[in-house]
Amino acid sequence: MRQTCRLILKEQFHLELLKTRRAYGLTQMEMAALLLMDPRSYLELDHGSSLAGTLTFVLYLLSLCPDPAAFLEAVRASLPEDLPRLPAGSVPRRPPAGLPVSEILVRPDGCAFPVCPRCETPLEREYQAFCDRCGQALLWRDYPHGAAVRRVR
Repeated sequence: MRQTCRLILKEQFHLELLKTRRAYGLTQMEMAALLLMDPRSYLELDHGSSLAGTLTFVLYLLSLCPDPAAFLEAVRASLPEDLPRLPAGSVPRRPPAGLPVSEILVRPDGCAFPVCPRCETPLEREYQAFCDRCGQALLWRDYPHGAAVRRVR
């Protein structure tokens, strides 16, 4: 499946480059300069024998492509129907809301550890972004000034 998609994208991009180069009346050397690439590498793109890298593809879409939306829609239409896609109506996941760290656990030997507000286990390090046990996002705004101290005996 991945190889099929690569071949389709290579062919679509090759045809788009030819169309753009002819529309603007540019030489292969001029196109290579506009895409910030070596002329020999551009020649391989122009002949359809290689696939563009990410930077070249983005530069083309931003600076040379007359209608990026139409080009991307043509690529989408040429891809296989059974390509994995997100279900219709999917919404991107939001990161979990952070909870403030509001408790410090003090051992008899004097060592102090912040406590996760969700699973109530001691954290390995101060100011870590997430609890290493339950994955809760942590907020450190008022720590240690507003934290309650719990002593263990």
